[in-house]
Amino acid sequence: MECDKLLSIDFSKAFASGGCPICRLLRKVEVEHIFSMLYENVNDPVTRIKLRKSLGLCPFHAWLLVEVVFSSPEIHPMSPSIIYEDIIGEAINAVENGSTPTIQSRCPVCSIVDEFEEIYIEGFAACAESPGFLVEYESSNSVLCLKHYEKVIKRVSKETMKKLRRIQVKKLRRLRELMRSFIDKQDYRSSEKATEEEALAWVAAIEALKGYKTSVAMSRCGGGKPRSSRFLRRGSR
Repeated sequence: MECDKLLSIDFSKAFASGGCPICRLLRKVEVEHIFSMLYENVNDPVTRIKLRKSLGLCPFHAWLLVEVVFSSPEIHPMSPSIIYEDIIGEAINAVENGSTPTIQSRCPVCSIVDEFEEIYIEGFAACAESPGFLVEYESSNSVLCLKHYEKVIKRVSKETMKKLRRIQVKKLRRLRELMRSFIDKQDYRSSEKATEEEALAWVAAIEALKGYKTSVAMSRCGGGKPRSSRFLRRGSR
């Protein structure tokens, strides 16, 4: 498989964001798919049938939908109201008939994300064989999470696998050094102020170990970006 130029551009943009580039692209897929569903497909018959069968979105994507609605001026609350009024109707019918609502199919957003995860893993592996791609990755603050690193190295040549392993170790060591530096600067004897990068290195470490907040990386829970300002000053022990 050759490196797809459009995927290569997507990865370059993801590198600029830091974190796991594959996880970050998957997060974008999740948000854009939910936005499209709310903005364009609320009354689409196929979409509505899928949502009835899955009893709406899974817990992770249902709460991501809430985030999308409240953060997007283009989305009116009527859109999710139409969707979930219909689904609640299905639940009422089931309960009135003496049973409980049953999930007959998978969350449609989860299905989409799984497809794109495979595309991005294959794409990263293919692009890693191209000159310059790993140089760009190495010079960025991006770090493949362990899950996606493991999947990528199984699909590259032995030579590329060695290069990726060296880069991965280098990036993980840098995170450790940043955390050590932050810890040292909390000593009352230190006169140095911690940088924001040092203060948030532990967050980057979590992403490197467990992946970003996507349905394929998390146990269906969300969270916001941490605020680091209160950690930047030198503390005392």
